[in-house]
Amino acid sequence: MEANHNRSLSSRVGLILDNTNVQSITLIRTAMQEISVSENMGLSVPAIMKTGMNAEQAQGALNGIALEVRSLFNPTNDYQNTSVLAFTCMFSFMMLNINSLPLIARLRVSKRLAAELQNPFNILLRILPYTLFSTAGLIFSLGVLKMFGGSRFEANPVLFIIPVVLYVFGTVCLNILVAWGAAHPGVAIGRMVIVLMPAFVLSGAVLSRSLFPPLAIQIGDFFPFAWLYKFVRSMGLRGAPLQEMLPELGSLLLYVGVLSMLVIARALWEKQKLAKNATGDAPGMGATHSVGPTSTPGGISVQGGPPAPIHEPIKG
Repeated sequence: MEANHNRSLSSRVGLILDNTNVQSITLIRTAMQEISVSENMGLSVPAIMKTGMNAEQAQGALNGIALEVRSLFNPTNDYQNTSVLAFTCMFSFMMLNINSLPLIARLRVSKRLAAELQNPFNILLRILPYTLFSTAGLIFSLGVLKMFGGSRFEANPVLFIIPVVLYVFGTVCLNILVAWGAAHPGVAIGRMVIVLMPAFVLSGAVLSRSLFPPLAIQIGDFFPFAWLYKFVRSMGLRGAPLQEMLPELGSLLLYVGVLSMLVIARALWEKQKLAKNATGDAPGMGATHSVGPTSTPGGISVQGGPPAPIHEPIKG
């Protein structure tokens, strides 16, 4: 091939590629085309210059209209910022679901649900520890990826805590609503598939949301995990300022507020239900008194009557 190239003879090169990874082979095919054009220009321009054209005219004759491409860094095509980041967020989301889905079931099994429902806001207060530890764990994981893994993260960590807190709080609220009627923590954890798989698939972690139909995008917005990925891509990877994300942040805040009100409404309904059950059981829960046998003055035992007094014989 080199000998033919030096003698200006054509050579045909076969390029065998595996189409299972379309993104990678597209970059390889483009690079091979650019290399072949550059090598051909190195021989064609001197040959045409022998006809009397200068270098600029010869290059214009061979490549009159040229498309100049600047390949800038695209974080969405980087393995560290796609697969690794998706696994980190997904693992944190999974651990949050495992621990928060059986929240109400644990209270029901331990006979503490009625006491907690005396103030419905107690359920929301129980979400705060989940929010604190899950937010700290996710921010710490992203920091480790940036410091030691070379991952891209351009957002202010302090400001990025705001959407993460809203995501965790909204996720726990959604989990409470989904698993409220579970009679046992094992049953509640079994409902994780209702939240985990749709949230992960429709969040854009696997495929771009632009490829989904509008209905799938609207369904995905019901899961706070999809909102988290919006902020990860916009603030974390693209470096968008918080002011630019205020509309998205306001929408997420409104959605989390609606979920919180639904949790309070569900708690009030459960409290009323328990009160009705307690009222219905009250007539049948009276104390039963055992009545023992009593004796008559003649020494006869009578069942159910009050004890008869026994008089001493009168001494004459």
